[in-house]
This record gives sequence, C-alpha cells and structure tokens, in this order.
Amino acid sequence: QEAKVRARMAANVDQGPSYNASASASKNVSELLSADAEDESLRKYKEQLLGAAAKGDLGDANDPRKLIVTEFRVMFNGPQPDLVFTLDNAAGMMLLSQNGMAIKEGVEYKFRL
Repeated sequence: QEAKVRARMAANVDQGPSYNASASASKNVSELLSADAEDESLRKYKEQLLGAAAKGDLGDANDPRKLIVTEFRVMFNGPQPDLVFTLDNAAGMMLLSQNGMAIKEGVEYKFRL
C-alpha cells in the first residue's frame, strides 16, 4: 500500500524548490489572544479573526456533531490516479506526516475528506 502511494506521489511531485514547513504546538484561544497583547492592532485583528471565540464563546462542547477525518484524498483532474491517505490508523498518519505532499504547479485537483 505504501509503495503504491509513493509511486502516485512521485508522478505528481514538482521537483522545484522544497519548503520545510511544520505545524507549531497547539494553543488554545486564550493563549492566542494573550500573545503579543501589547500590540493593539494585532489584538484587534485576532479578535476579529476569532469572532465569538475571542469573547469566550467556544460553542457547545457537548455538541454530538463532530467530524473525524478518516481519509484524505487528492483527486486530480486528468489521468493521474488519486492520492489517498488513510488516517484512521497510525501507519497512514505516519505516511502523510513523514512524506508530506507536493503537487506540480498547474495541476488541477480537489481535496476530499
């Protein structure tokens, strides 16, 4: 399975410059708001961006409607096969996090969760 995914990725990978981006540690809303609190314009921007969450309204934590992504699919417009990452097991999560994904410039695609 992993070899098939790697082969599909290789067909759609742009060999141009590489960018190493990684997610930073998770932060809650209050941590986001308190960072750079002395910058008035940044504070206002964050409040506008976060909307009601900036005022403490984080929604209903008991809301049964939750989305758990079990598959991440990149669907290409053309002859290329879809890239499919199964995210409901550790191997699938590791494959996506270790290899990442790069798509050739100009290729048309859609994401499906």
